[in-house]
Amino acid sequence: MKRVADNPGCICWTGLIILSCAIGILLIINAGILTYGYYSTCGEYRQGLSKNSQITGQMAAVINARLSCGAIFDFMDYLEPVTRPFQRKEYVNYNRPHEERDFQRGPFINTGLSLQIAISSAWINCIVWIVIFVSNSIIVFSERDWCRRTK
Repeated sequence: MKRVADNPGCICWTGLIILSCAIGILLIINAGILTYGYYSTCGEYRQGLSKNSQITGQMAAVINARLSCGAIFDFMDYLEPVTRPFQRKEYVNYNRPHEERDFQRGPFINTGLSLQIAISSAWINCIVWIVIFVSNSIIVFSERDWCRRTK
């Protein structure tokens, strides 16, 4: 007579449920932190863009209320020069950021697109692991009688 604990198939499916649940929870936390960081950084960049550019009136309202975060990241990619981390510059000319670019690293980085792809892939990864968890749970609960069978 075999007990449930002696049946390796049931133990394997139960382990997969626990593992997929744990991975799903960690990925939800990861995707939430990534999304929160994206919007927090966007908010900080909005404030910095308004203050540093000395924009007032309708232009400030457009930056703070109407522009998407992708557009804000595009502004900051264009305004902030890409320099080497340990190379000191005494004067940075913000009127000509294309001349301040480090040509050895290539063109400007599209930060907004990169972050949006990262956020999308993180949430898709969450959904995939939740589907794996649900499908494993359905298999275990539909085969409960098989796990309890005695021979």
